[in-house]
Amino acid sequence: MQLNASCLSMLSLMMGLSFVSCRTTSNSAGSTELKSLRDLKVIVQKAKEDQKITSQEVDSMFTACGTRCNLDEASLIRETVMNPNGWSVDSDAVVSAKNKALFGSLSTEEQSLLQTKKTFAGTDIPAEVFDVLQKARLAGAVAYDVSEADPDDANEGLWSPYPQELPVRNNMVFSYTEITPKALQDDIQNVKQEKILSQGISGGSVTYTTGDCAGRRGSIISEYDEANHTEIFARGRSCQKWANNCGILSDGTLHCLPAARRMSVNDQFSNLILTNPSLARGKRMLFNGHIEARNGVITSIAMSGRIAKKAAKNQYSFIDPLPLLKAWGFKLAPGLTTRSEHSETSSKFTIDSENFIVRGPK
Repeated sequence: MQLNASCLSMLSLMMGLSFVSCRTTSNSAGSTELKSLRDLKVIVQKAKEDQKITSQEVDSMFTACGTRCNLDEASLIRETVMNPNGWSVDSDAVVSAKNKALFGSLSTEEQSLLQTKKTFAGTDIPAEVFDVLQKARLAGAVAYDVSEADPDDANEGLWSPYPQELPVRNNMVFSYTEITPKALQDDIQNVKQEKILSQGISGGSVTYTTGDCAGRRGSIISEYDEANHTEIFARGRSCQKWANNCGILSDGTLHCLPAARRMSVNDQFSNLILTNPSLARGKRMLFNGHIEARNGVITSIAMSGRIAKKAAKNQYSFIDPLPLLKAWGFKLAPGLTTRSEHSETSSKFTIDSENFIVRGPK
């Protein structure tokens, strides 16, 4: 393993700021994956010969994967533990497999918080959400670091072309960006007067109006401009509190950018236009893309192009957001499906409804 000499950098064209993330890469990633799969198959075969899968053997299986189980490795472990055929599986081995999958590649902080069944914003995580998370992660749904460099190109992000590492503050605290059915309903019932984005000229200033947005709350709608903002908590031009750029974090929560898509005024971040990876804030992501809602009802959800292509090529699998949204209790529009932001990719990936993942063809 070697440290990237140039590291991964993202230059904000708006403000000239460089966000740098250094990650280790390997010139033999493919051969390392093949070796870990071979090691895993040896462990699985021995466990089957013993006709009993124990928690210790499950621990060895996940250790053989290394930092992250790929789709083939996850499938082998899941089939061995969850679908025994001629061998028995200890009950604590099943629990171990689910937990190992759920906590895999997460930071110690993330693991500790998940064990309390609280989100990063302090919201209680329903048991149904945990069930979806465990099943999808055990099926290989990846938890990824948006600042990770592509092992084949040190100057390119593996998961996003514009990773950002931002502090948790102002309108980018987790409690403001976390979207739950209650958050949408509370927004609908909110009748106070607020600042609303009116118009802005690229490089110039935004103007604002004030209103109560009656009948237009509880929505998540696209918002973008290249003007200078002074009211970072202002609602968007369609009276939305949140823009449609979204991410699902490792705790299973949906987060959206604030409508202004700025996080501060008069400091180093004031002209930075926030993007999907901004929502990570040091946490792993399970999904990112765009989501829309009207009057508290989710009407559209799409995977970002980069991760959708990885799913379509069977490089990685990702959690399907729809079962997760249902587990949280969101109202969903009839016929809603997970799609790619690029229509040609949508036809190439598969929704595995049994395991709650998006992957390539089997």
